Amino acid sequence: MLASQMEANQIELHAGRITGYGEDIDGVDVTYRERKSGELQRLRVDHVINCTGPEADCRRIENALLTNLVRQEMVRPDPLFLGLDTAQDGAVINARGEVSDFLYTLGPSRKGSLWETTAVPEIRVQASQTATLLLAGYERKGPTPVRSEPVADLHRVVQPVFFGREEKRPTTIPEA
Repeated sequence: MLASQMEANQIELHAGRITGYGEDIDGVDVTYRERKSGELQRLRVDHVINCTGPEADCRRIENALLTNLVRQEMVRPDPLFLGLDTAQDGAVINARGEVSDFLYTLGPSRKGSLWETTAVPEIRVQASQTATLLLAGYERKGPTPVRSEPVADLHRVVQPVFFGREEKRPTTIPEA
């Protein structure tokens, strides 16, 4: 079906990185940097099919918490830019290569080291292992001191970071 639509010039393929995107009632305006030439191109289209999948590079994801963690050098991307650089136990590795003793991640943000980490069974195992690790540390050392400065100004709203899918609904934190 796609081949026949391409032969009939109903579908065009364009390789590049999208730099601008705007929708209105009549269609979509897309600006992209062409892969081969590097030149900016503009298209007016009826539909866009994104074949790249969601962004996984933590330096490019628009999320206040993640942006501030990167800016403060508390996290760094994994070598393949598929998520965050982590130790085997899920502790994040900061920009200086130091393994955190208080900041952990699980799920798709560990794709660079675990690869298969998007399904509920894998994430359930990671959550259990992380909880066990944190409880063992708490029993050994007691509670970790609270940071005096915020990592991000979230305006009482938490926007979850999902590597692999987008979550549209912010979760409001109840007033204390």
